[in-house]
Amino acid sequence: MKVLLDQSIKDYQGNDIEIEGVKQTYQMIIGFAVTGVVRDEILTAEKKMKAHQLANKIYGNKEVDLTADDIVFIKERVDKVWQSPLYYGRILELLEEKVEEIKENIS
Repeated sequence: MKVLLDQSIKDYQGNDIEIEGVKQTYQMIIGFAVTGVVRDEILTAEKKMKAHQLANKIYGNKEVDLTADDIVFIKERVDKVWQSPLYYGRILELLEEKVEEIKENIS
């Protein structure tokens, strides 16, 4: 499933989220979640490698082709790393929208 990650994330009023003048994109937020580790968390070698491979995909392209496993991993990492309901919600909306598009095209 192809997902465009260079889009800026919008706040609840529809404005671009900016931190210190830098627009926050899906690429930045997902990339940080995939590569970030929270206190007292120990990643298995398998999860570290998955994070590494996914980070290469995310940071290397504006549009990425994500597998079902990638999406599950991203959701898990965003939930773990970001405590912001806004970031979590926006990312799930983006990913679920793409899943629905695929389901419609299959039908």
